[in-house]
Amino acid sequence: MLVYLQLMIYPIETVLELQDSELSVFETTIRFVGGLLSCYALTGDTIFRDKAAEVADTLLPVFETPTGLPYALINPSTNVLQILYCL
Repeated sequence: MLVYLQLMIYPIETVLELQDSELSVFETTIRFVGGLLSCYALTGDTIFRDKAAEVADTLLPVFETPTGLPYALINPSTNVLQILYCL
């Protein structure tokens, strides 16, 4: 119940912007967006759908690349994007 009430009070952007470090776009998508959409599917409460949309909107800049492939990391507080290279 506490998490449910916190979702109603705190905007997702505020929570993500407090993170002054890189977030994995993949992990944020499957855990934040996927978890919120799962809650929406189970409860039908639109607050979960709306919060999932807020997170997805925060991640949108990672898809604005010349190749169309998204960046791997984003720092939500500064909007700095990073490519993750595998050697």
